[in-house]
Amino acid sequence: MNVVLYTQDMEPITVIDLPRWALELAGAERYVNVAAVEEASPSTPGSIAETELSMHKVTLEFHVLRMPGGVKTWIVTTHDETLALRLRPSWLPGQRGAINQYERSIRTLSEGLLAALSGLSRGGR
Repeated sequence: MNVVLYTQDMEPITVIDLPRWALELAGAERYVNVAAVEEASPSTPGSIAETELSMHKVTLEFHVLRMPGGVKTWIVTTHDETLALRLRPSWLPGQRGAINQYERSIRTLSEGLLAALSGLSRGGR
């Protein structure tokens, strides 16, 4: 389920897709920890061989908001504002078309560049 993640001051940070387990846990607990992956630089300068990954946790705090008609919804906040930016964003339905087009363009350009570089390495121009 897509939720907007806010700072404690109610400034929106990002939209994330929370898995069902997190929402079920939020029903029983007020806090849920989710993983944020931080990609470190390669271990050897100039090397692209292996990149170290470090895992951090972002603590999400769930606040119940009762809407008119008795409908219950969540407001999700965090104190880990900077780290929350490392969570994988979820795109809203109105943004999805533009994101798909962007990804297709990048894929097409990447494939063209790789084909051109492959041709140069074989001695062609």
